[in-house]
Amino acid sequence: MAREAGEEPMFWDVHGPDEQRYYNLVCIFYGANPDERDDVAEELGLPEERSEWCEDEFNQANNSWGQILDAMAEAGEGETFVAGEFERDDYIADLLFDEIDALNAEFSLDDDLVISYAGCGEANAFYDPEYREITICTEYVDFLAEMADW
Repeated sequence: MAREAGEEPMFWDVHGPDEQRYYNLVCIFYGANPDERDDVAEELGLPEERSEWCEDEFNQANNSWGQILDAMAEAGEGETFVAGEFERDDYIADLLFDEIDALNAEFSLDDDLVISYAGCGEANAFYDPEYREITICTEYVDFLAEMADW
């Protein structure tokens, strides 16, 4: 992670330290369905003492985003989530194509949203409002796998 690479966490940054963001994501994912995702949370290293609050954390995130997602769901299915220029050449790319299909089966946006998977030179993900594009960096996926010790 950042410290092992000789980098100190930027506590002044808008994001928390890498490890904190990782556990926040795992916790929200787990909190959405603790009964069915217990094994995944354990495999991803979510500490038991943290897992006690994950259902509340999921509910807080859901309350924040629920109305927006409900409106998207009311619009019905569509083809507004669009895969960028990447191939189904690995597990993550396959997963992204499947997720894009699942999003289109549930939601519709006012305009297309492109989802790309590419090397960026850093472990991150970006949204570009000018092009309405989310780019998930291959380095970010590698970083998450390293944190999960896959």
